[in-house]
This record gives sequence, structure tokens and C-alpha cells, in this order.
Amino acid sequence: MLKKSLLTILAISVASCAYASDQAGNSDATLQLLKANKHAKPSSLNQYYDRQYYYKKRTVDFYFGAQGGAAITSFKRTFGANTIRNSDTNPEGGGYLGVGAMFDKFYFGGEGYAKYMDIYNKQTSGNSYLKLNLKYAFGLDGIIGFFTTKNVLLYARAGILASRFYVKTNDAATYSTDNRKRTLIGYNFGAGVDLYITHHISIRPEYDFTLYNSYKYTYAGTSNKYSPKNNQFSIGITFHML
Repeated sequence: MLKKSLLTILAISVASCAYASDQAGNSDATLQLLKANKHAKPSSLNQYYDRQYYYKKRTVDFYFGAQGGAAITSFKRTFGANTIRNSDTNPEGGGYLGVGAMFDKFYFGGEGYAKYMDIYNKQTSGNSYLKLNLKYAFGLDGIIGFFTTKNVLLYARAGILASRFYVKTNDAATYSTDNRKRTLIGYNFGAGVDLYITHHISIRPEYDFTLYNSYKYTYAGTSNKYSPKNNQFSIGITFHML
């Protein structure tokens, strides 16, 4: 009886070991298949990204996108001994493209962009006025970020841009009008969050602050200096070519 029981236990143990070995083999095969098929679609949102594995294999991300929002532009004009300050809010929009590199949870990248900003401002002094129109801007920023989760990237950016300004000055005392075009260099600082909603698409709300160099000129015997700065709130949609 004891001998029969021992033989039964031994048979069960051998069968269990064989089953475990078979399952381990299947798991290894499945893992190898998933690694080989890097673009396999996940079955649920909770499995969209295994970024710890994916970024170690594919560290470079090329992307492009479009954004739109509002720009709050502040102006300071100094002419002679007088100073005028005011601000205007206008829509802005544009496109961008860039490349980034992921190192575990850290992100480093560069981005170029073009914006159309039909910003119009008019300052009046008596019967004289000055009109300023900012049409478009081109810039280049460096970006550094950190993944707080597998699909949420917090980032900061800084760079330089060039904007085209159109200035029209009218002097009621001399009945004269002066039209000027000037490209001003600005320095851009911003921050945002990139929210990955699918494997290749993300949404990014962003805030940017731009400080421009001053524009100085003399008109009708008076020295003028124009100092613009810009606060921009935008949301963009990005397409990643991973």
C-alpha cells in the first residue's frame, strides 16, 4: 500500500514538472514573439505602452503637428519723455516638427516651428497714432522632459525666434505717415505636458513666454522705442513616426 502511494505521488510530481516546463516554454516563446513584433497592437488601453522596453529598443522619435490658441501681447512704447503701455489678445496658430531621444524616463529634443499671429495694436496720442502688426514668427527650441507615467510627458522648452513686425506711424502735427517693416529677435521660454492617447498620437497643452528685443527708430524728430512681449496659451496635436 505504501509503495503504491509513493508511486502515485512520484507520477503526479513528474506530470507537474512537465506541465510547468511546457508553460515556461510557451511564455518564453510568447515573449520572443512580442519583442519581434514591435508594432503589435495592444488589446486594451492599459497595455498601450511598455515604454521601459520600447524606449530601450527605439530611442529616437520623429514627429510633426499643429497647434492653435491665444496670444496675449503686451506693448511698451517710449517716445521722447512719454511711455504708453497696453496689451491685446489675438488668436494664433501654426505647425511644428522635431526629433527627440528617450533615455529611460528622460526626454531630450529639438523642435522647429512656424506661427501665424495676426496681432494688431494701435496706440493713440492726441490726433497722432502708431499701429503695430505682428504677422508671423519662425523659431527653434530645445526641449527637456520627464515621463511621470508611461503616457504622460512633462517638458520645458527654451529657444530663439524671429518675428516680422509692421509699424505705421502717423503724425497729425506734420500730416505725415511713416511705414516700416522690421524683423525682431525674441527669446522663447515655455512648458507643457504631452498626453499620449494612442501609439502615434498625443495632445499637448502648452504655455510660452516670448521676450523680444526692442525696436528703436526716429520719426518726426522724436526717438521711439517699442518693446513687445508675448504670452501664448495653445493646444496641439502631434503625430509620432515611431
